[in-house]
Amino acid sequence: MESGVSVFKLIQKFAARTVVPVEVDDVVDFIRRLGVRDEIYFWDADISPSVLQAAITHWDYPADGAGKVRTVADIHTARNLPLNDKRVAQVKELLHILDPEHFLVNTIEDVRALMEKIVLPPDLVDWANDGVHANSDRAAIVHALAVLFPWQTRQLLLDPFKAGKKTLDEIADLVALPADYVQFVMSDIWVQLHEAMVGPQRMRWPAKVTTLEADDSPIEVYSVPLGDDPYSYARKMHEKNHMRGPISSFRIESGGVERTLSISEITDYKSPTRS
Repeated sequence: MESGVSVFKLIQKFAARTVVPVEVDDVVDFIRRLGVRDEIYFWDADISPSVLQAAITHWDYPADGAGKVRTVADIHTARNLPLNDKRVAQVKELLHILDPEHFLVNTIEDVRALMEKIVLPPDLVDWANDGVHANSDRAAIVHALAVLFPWQTRQLLLDPFKAGKKTLDEIADLVALPADYVQFVMSDIWVQLHEAMVGPQRMRWPAKVTTLEADDSPIEVYSVPLGDDPYSYARKMHEKNHMRGPISSFRIESGGVERTLSISEITDYKSPTRS
């Protein structure tokens, strides 16, 4: 498993989501699909949130059978941490399981430069004076926010927010995140920051169409020819009966966004150039 790609895939998976809040269990389920085999447990800990919000501990122990080992990840969260803060802290630690080296190498300087331009939540302030570990932690918070506050949800809320029809507190309640983090994601800088996170991988990978069974397990994966509209490509493949069944739905991965469409949605799809 290439860890950087996994974090990208995680952000991509939730980018098109408009049903919020994103549950921590949803994130756990998807990282298992990415190949994580750790047993993951969440624990409340009697620690002060002002000292430590959350921490992850990895350990192995022998399982039944000769030479078999069970790998465990324990995520401890401060017992008195407010629920919305706890969600961010837990997903941040889940991302440490993936160890997002790709993002640390490719975007940490860009992230730091962008963050100097805006008023930040306290957890994201001192990039210049802290070490690699602290900055890795901050990068994980940014990635966690990209998962917990999906891109498409942000886009739907942006105009009502700018028009004063949705307040910061109302959006915070909707996505179940702290208001200061919501303000951060709703700021103009988030557009550049999101691009810094997904852009390098989006440039590397072609659009894909995956046929799915009823339980969402994949049947076949197709790479879309460069320049083709992936939705039209999926529709044409279905019309020509080139895909093996029984097909329940299609997963489209394109431009840093992943969507799942039913057969009827694919067959009804009209490309931008069709009347």
